[in-house]
Amino acid sequence: MVKLNYEVPNKVSYPLVVITEIVNTENSKYSTDKGEQVTNLTYQVESICDTTELSDKTILDASRSAKLLGTKISKLLGGENYKFERKGDDPLKAISSDRTIMRYINRYECCLFLKQNIIYRR
Repeated sequence: MVKLNYEVPNKVSYPLVVITEIVNTENSKYSTDKGEQVTNLTYQVESICDTTELSDKTILDASRSAKLLGTKISKLLGGENYKFERKGDDPLKAISSDRTIMRYINRYECCLFLKQNIIYRR
């Protein structure tokens, strides 16, 4: 399901992953010393979970569920395929309207070579 900013879905089910592109302004585009046109990209990824039952019947509370999902996403985005760099520290937060739902918030940055769409670590 893809929603616009602030668009409320009819029904939310968990786990839920929300990816938001942080505004990347024109002044983040520049040329490297080799003449490559590059832009900086930043994304926020929220892993939102409630109590979860795993396939082996293990029950995880919302904090552990959100952290597990967030860690898996972080390994994927930080791996060899995407090479995003994680920024920030302990990102676990409760949803203010429902303390049984937890959010694991990560921000990721990378450089994008505009001509060939290749992602570089910073």
